[in-house]
Amino acid sequence: MTKIPQLDNRLMSIAKYVSNGTTLADIGTDHAYLIAYLMAKGKIKSAYACDINELPLKNARETLEKYNLTHKVHCVLTDGLNGLDVSCIDEFVIAGMGGKTIISILDSCKKDLHNKKFILQPMTKFEHLREYLITHGFEIIQEDPVISGKFVYTLIVCKKTGENGDKSSDYKYLGEIMNSALPEKERYLKRIYINISRRLEGLMETAGHEKEKETYRNVIEKIEKHWGEIK
Repeated sequence: MTKIPQLDNRLMSIAKYVSNGTTLADIGTDHAYLIAYLMAKGKIKSAYACDINELPLKNARETLEKYNLTHKVHCVLTDGLNGLDVSCIDEFVIAGMGGKTIISILDSCKKDLHNKKFILQPMTKFEHLREYLITHGFEIIQEDPVISGKFVYTLIVCKKTGENGDKSSDYKYLGEIMNSALPEKERYLKRIYINISRRLEGLMETAGHEKEKETYRNVIEKIEKHWGEIK
């Protein structure tokens, strides 16, 4: 019987959005647990385990050897997407790092990413990543909250379309998370609500910043309206 690695909640949340039969690149793969799981389950046909440092790739090779998958996965030492032939890859996972690092990886890639699917899981700076995506030709298709220990993050599924989104100023704070069907989104919204309320409170003590204040009020109003509808 094929051995299948166990994933934590964060990685399992990512795994469910990977399409069946796809060729996947996991950028910042670390131990390659995600790829090993997907390959052992027969969900993906091939994969690239990628990292900028040799030590994580060594860990990845050890994981792949443990599950007899070394002949099915390419381990690639690369800075982001630059060392890959992206034409051979259908979907990309970039997860477990800060939002600004994900932006840097996407922004430094000069290759054609049109119609490529991305599954992004930033640990910080969610709003910066959303703002980058919608102003650099990515369409955010779906978002879900991700619970990891006592922390709550977001998982963003998007596609490179080449068209910039016409979104409201508060979109970068909420994205598509309001449309998530997962009950965990309430924890995510609570985190955003507290954070934005504190920002607004701080700005109220200073003159100016009217546009920013209005954006924060809109975020708070939308969350409060949502909470009122589910009571």
